[in-house]
Amino acid sequence: MRRILGLSFALVVLAAGAALAASDDPGVPSSDDIQAIHDCLEASEGNAERQITIDCIGIVANPCLDTPDGQTTPGMSACMLREETIWDGLLNDWYGMAREGMSRELKDQLRDVQRTWIDWRDAKCGFEHAKFEGGTAGGPAAAACLMETTAARALELRSLVLEFGEQ
Repeated sequence: MRRILGLSFALVVLAAGAALAASDDPGVPSSDDIQAIHDCLEASEGNAERQITIDCIGIVANPCLDTPDGQTTPGMSACMLREETIWDGLLNDWYGMAREGMSRELKDQLRDVQRTWIDWRDAKCGFEHAKFEGGTAGGPAAAACLMETTAARALELRSLVLEFGEQ
């Protein structure tokens, strides 16, 4: 199962590498960004996996926020987008992998849960933006919400892959 999760990560690395070749956008993750999350997740194998994987959230965005570009409103949003892009790729990979080991009924239920989660995420992060009532901090707040919420859901799906891969 770890080999499958590693393959999933390799596909994300390749896709991001292709995106980097086509863009100098600061919101696009580098191969080093992707590797940092991969290394953090790999280190989580063992007894304290849940806490360590949660600690992986922000591993790309936080150092980015400490740079001069990360101190601007657009820069903050770009830092969050860089990491959210990685987690979104992992979320999609792990969603598909989790479904592979499920019965048809469970696949349908997971699909419904995922659709509901997307609506909830959008509402939750829309609220984070709205709290600033049109102020410029709303963008970075919404971007941080998207990154954190997407990462948390990706980690939930990763757990499903591990659970259903062991059956």
